[in-house]
Amino acid sequence: MSNILMDGASPGFVRTALGRDATGAFALMLRLTRPFQADPEKGARTSIHLASSPDVADVTGGYFENGRPARPGALAQDRAAAERLWTLSARLVGLERP
Repeated sequence: MSNILMDGASPGFVRTALGRDATGAFALMLRLTRPFQADPEKGARTSIHLASSPDVADVTGGYFENGRPARPGALAQDRAAAERLWTLSARLVGLERP
């Protein structure tokens, strides 16, 4: 039996430096949505919870938002999209099988 557990977590809409060099409409959108963006500490809470809480120590294969189990969106459940992403990712990191 493996000791590896895997869960997915959404940090939500978090204020980061990702768009710091943005210009035009994207920069405007980032500024206008700033009041709705969580600070990085709040965005990290679910990941920290999953990594450290005994409440989820035996949970695997779940998806969490705001520290609670949630249902991922339709695209995240699209098997064909997942296969395409896996294949492309493997190719980009040199793990593509002949």
